[in-house]
Amino acid sequence: MTRTPVQVLCLLLCGLGAATEGRAQGGLGGQLVSTGGQVTVEILFSSSGFTNEFRLFQPPPVQVIGLDSETGRVVMLTPVASGEELVFGIFVQDTGQTFLMGPGGRNPDGLAHARVQPVPGGFEIGFEDQLGGGDMDYEDARIRVSGPVQALAAVPEAVPTLAEWAAVLLAVCLLAAGLYSLRP
Repeated sequence: MTRTPVQVLCLLLCGLGAATEGRAQGGLGGQLVSTGGQVTVEILFSSSGFTNEFRLFQPPPVQVIGLDSETGRVVMLTPVASGEELVFGIFVQDTGQTFLMGPGGRNPDGLAHARVQPVPGGFEIGFEDQLGGGDMDYEDARIRVSGPVQALAAVPEAVPTLAEWAAVLLAVCLLAAGLYSLRP
């Protein structure tokens, strides 16, 4: 069976949409708030070519937690009042860039650089340490936060996902294929 170029493009885009659908970023741009008391942070194994320093930026004063190379290190933070947002972030020593969890507007490139996921006893936060989102696996620097904390709803990003772009292109291709089939 011979396919037209439009049909081939449509098939490729269908495959692209299906392949990217499972990459939804659960908790991307997520935020945490204290419910009052002692919060503990554990540095988890990370996969980065950079040296990342974990910090708690909010509430003040800034608290240094440790480096991503210090896997297993546990730090008890200064007690945090109930209702205070906990804004963790990384300072990338190699580039001088700082990336914060929460909405993308907190970061120099306007993108969310942290994914917050619930785990037994707390939350895991994975960071991206490059401008533009890097490889977007959110495993460049990782910590587990436990204690009296709860998640706020993730803030959706205004940037369309690859799957959304693929869906738009697919619709355009289907329209083009329909118009192509109507030609004399």
